[in-house]
Amino acid sequence: FFGYSAEEVVGRHVVGTLVPETETSGRDLTRLMDEICSAPETFDQNVNENMRRTGERVWVAWTNRIVRDAHGKAVEILSIGTDITEKRRADEARRESEARYRTLFQYAPVGILIADAASAYLDANDAVCAMLGYSRAELIGMHASDIVVPEQVPR
Repeated sequence: FFGYSAEEVVGRHVVGTLVPETETSGRDLTRLMDEICSAPETFDQNVNENMRRTGERVWVAWTNRIVRDAHGKAVEILSIGTDITEKRRADEARRESEARYRTLFQYAPVGILIADAASAYLDANDAVCAMLGYSRAELIGMHASDIVVPEQVPR
C-alpha cells in the first residue's frame, strides 16, 4: 500500500516515511506521533493523513494496540490501518455539493419551498419569505394548503 519493502521501512522513523511532518490541513503530525508514543493508550483509534512512497497523500484509519514487556512497559505499538482516502474524498465532495446547493437555494432570486411527500414545508428561501410575507420559521411545518388559495389547489 505504501510502496516500500519491509527492509526499506524497518528502523526508519515513521515521520518522513509513512507520515508527513504536517497534514494538508496544517496539523502537526510530528507532534501527533510524539503524543502517540508518550501516551499510546489514548490512541486506540486514530485517523490521520499518511504518505505513500510516491508522495501521494492518503487517509488511514488506524487501530492501535500496545505491546508490553513482562514488566508492563510499552515496547511496541501494533497498528492496523484501513485506507479511507476514497471515503474522505467522497465526503468532501458531498460537503462541497451541499454548500453549493445551500448557497444556490438561499440566494436564488426566485422563491423556493421544499416540502415533504405530505406537502408540509421543510425549508424556505429568503425570496419566497419576502414574496409571501412569512418568516422561514413560520413557513416550516405549514402545509401547502395553508398558503394556497383553496380554489387553486389541484385536485
